[in-house]
Amino acid sequence: MIRLNHRKGTRFYHDEICDIFVMNLSNVYAHKIDGKRTILKSNIKSMINLTYVSPFFIVANLKASVSFYVDKLGFNILYIGPTENPYWAIVGRDHISIMLKEIAPDIKPIPNHTRHEWARWDAYISNAEPDILFEEYRSNGVVFFKAIHDNSDNLRGFEIEDVNGYILFFGRPNL
Repeated sequence: MIRLNHRKGTRFYHDEICDIFVMNLSNVYAHKIDGKRTILKSNIKSMINLTYVSPFFIVANLKASVSFYVDKLGFNILYIGPTENPYWAIVGRDHISIMLKEIAPDIKPIPNHTRHEWARWDAYISNAEPDILFEEYRSNGVVFFKAIHDNSDNLRGFEIEDVNGYILFFGRPNL
């Protein structure tokens, strides 16, 4: 398929089967050589399936960072590499993951709370039962930045500061 041009959110394509494909955010059409227009896919927006987002944290020491998430928070190592001298990893638990990357000794983490006190969270991790998770972490010896509470944004949860100073909020809307 060859892209022919672009005009105001509409893309035009060409291949051997149809003279022109027209795609916009609502529909995909095929204009056949005989000039008839056929809808191939309707409502492109409903086809989009965003499933999760993963924060990407610059870390000072990859080994210490991975150890914190695995040993203290119960995450698993999903990836670490390259094999020799690893400098980045993906850690995860349940349906969430966090990417960690050690760049260079002079490239330090810059957590949000060091930039402005009103925006201290670096990640919001949704959890249906924050009280139960809080007790799990407390029994694992996790030190809390802020213990379980109901905050002014009507969220119930707690905050943890990782080994790089990133603040993670685990919680949910207060129903």
